[in-house]
Amino acid sequence: MPELSLEALADLQIPRDLRISPDGQRVIYTLESFSRKEEHPVSSLWVAEIGVSNSSRQITSGVFKDEAPRWSPDGKFVAFISDRARKGRSSAIYLLPITGLGGEAYAITNPDNGKRIASFEWSPDGAYIAFLSEDEAEGGADDSDARVFGLDYQRLRLVDVASRKVTTLIHGNQHVEQFSWSRDSVEIVYTVQSIPGVDTSSSRVEIVNLQSRSARHFIDFRGLISALAWPLQDTIYFIGSATSRNEARPNSVYEARVRKRQWGSYFGWEGDAIALHITRDSVIARVKNTDHDAAHVLGIAAIRWPYESFFKSAFEITGFDAFRLPEADDFTLAITRSSPEQPSEVWSVNNPNIEDNSFTQLSSHNSSSPHTSNLTEAEYISTRSSDGQERGGWLFKPKPSSSNSSTPLPTVVHLHGGSFYQVLRSFSVSQHLEVPLLTAAGYAVLFPNYRGISSHADYADIAAVLRKAIAKGLVDGGRLAISGSFFASPVLSRNEFKFRAALSGPGNSTSAEGVGSIISSSQGTGTLPDVFGTRRSVQTSKIAKTPTLILHGIEDERVSSARAYWRDAQRSNQPVELVLYPRESGQIRERGHLIDLWRRIRGFYDSHLSDQFKS
Repeated sequence: MPELSLEALADLQIPRDLRISPDGQRVIYTLESFSRKEEHPVSSLWVAEIGVSNSSRQITSGVFKDEAPRWSPDGKFVAFISDRARKGRSSAIYLLPITGLGGEAYAITNPDNGKRIASFEWSPDGAYIAFLSEDEAEGGADDSDARVFGLDYQRLRLVDVASRKVTTLIHGNQHVEQFSWSRDSVEIVYTVQSIPGVDTSSSRVEIVNLQSRSARHFIDFRGLISALAWPLQDTIYFIGSATSRNEARPNSVYEARVRKRQWGSYFGWEGDAIALHITRDSVIARVKNTDHDAAHVLGIAAIRWPYESFFKSAFEITGFDAFRLPEADDFTLAITRSSPEQPSEVWSVNNPNIEDNSFTQLSSHNSSSPHTSNLTEAEYISTRSSDGQERGGWLFKPKPSSSNSSTPLPTVVHLHGGSFYQVLRSFSVSQHLEVPLLTAAGYAVLFPNYRGISSHADYADIAAVLRKAIAKGLVDGGRLAISGSFFASPVLSRNEFKFRAALSGPGNSTSAEGVGSIISSSQGTGTLPDVFGTRRSVQTSKIAKTPTLILHGIEDERVSSARAYWRDAQRSNQPVELVLYPRESGQIRERGHLIDLWRRIRGFYDSHLSDQFKS
């Protein structure tokens, strides 16, 4: 097995933002490096031919952050977002001629106004582009880093493609999150909040008419709407996470009738809906299940409830688009997919409703690297929780050639922390690529898929999966560590498992509360103030000896919690180390910082999970 190169891992290329051309012949996508070598990230646009192996080619320089490409309805242009005028400080929508002799990209929105484009979509007739952007920063687009604190309202705006005239459609104390065009290009449906990011318990849906410039109330939804699609004149689909007094529910797909202003018709499948894709007058809904990603088609008269999936993938799909063939109910897909053995590449899929799908690999950005491939294999651990519920999780482990497969492995138990979130097989299953990093060093990484509905149920699920992995001889129960979003988990406050170390990485929960729950034990009691001003009972015998590493970006808003916990730990003589990375937020992306983070993670586990370590 080749030795893992941290530099090669940092330089992995990530394809995303897939879009199939209106004629179904090509796919365009964004390509960016996993790390960035400068303060501001860069990315480029690539095009590949559907069904043609290794046909991808670069069409923008990669000097700027070019992203989110969208074909014009006639296929003659590609619109995309770029920061090329004010690198890293603002963005604009650019058009790139894609047929004939081509030409240079040019901006159709003002690139110098200090705004960043959040998202955009062409009108079906190609005359306009609707987009979301915040109001211009107070004081204009100068070179100052100072910023007046306040509410950042995201506006729905419209640009006339021919004249480049921009109109703001939604004003006032209204924050637009999602939108979708009607098929006649006359109206736009959108979701609005009065206070950005504060009230997520309900969503108001409105429709604006572009001819009269008037907006009308459509429906109210008790929960958060994360996607909208308007494929038929009288039918709107949306993904919503309904809330109740007792519990949250997974994201589901709903149907709304425009004329009657009624909605309902939950579509009945298990799993968590994650995206909607319009293709012709139908919609593809993507749903993440316990052991696969699935695609379901809506809006075709011949297909009725319960809307069975027409495409399934045992590997996680991180990019997706669909093309419905003319005068038919068949589809061509473009996907970004990885496996535990291979990093992400772009693929096309013909006849996805046939069991023996025709997969074609369109790109080879990472496939040929011997330094990052063939490091890992995955095994699904299936069991039952204490209440009889069937649960499971993925165990990622070194290839058999690199270790004695009959010997239980030192294991890191990673808790993802999200309700209804299900880990699938992929190369980038962890936020900072910890899986290939650790399997290359001889460790296993276990991801229990727990319910996320209560601390008691979570513990029962996690414990059942871990217990089964130990019983199968896959995991060394005497050499365990824990990482991830474990702040709400009581797994370490029980005596059943002995964890030698705990790691809270960037973007994983509130560090202070997370580590506070880690170092709990059932022997000896005391109190430890948490950073939210409350006091809770904790057990202190394990506090004095549980090695803990906290890795954090300084720009992450939760860094104050990490610092507060570290100060408390010093007063209590706890073995806690805090590492802060400048210019970083929830995800560490500067190349030098990433390599330093990986070395610290690997060194931390080497120190505490080796046979020589005595707890």
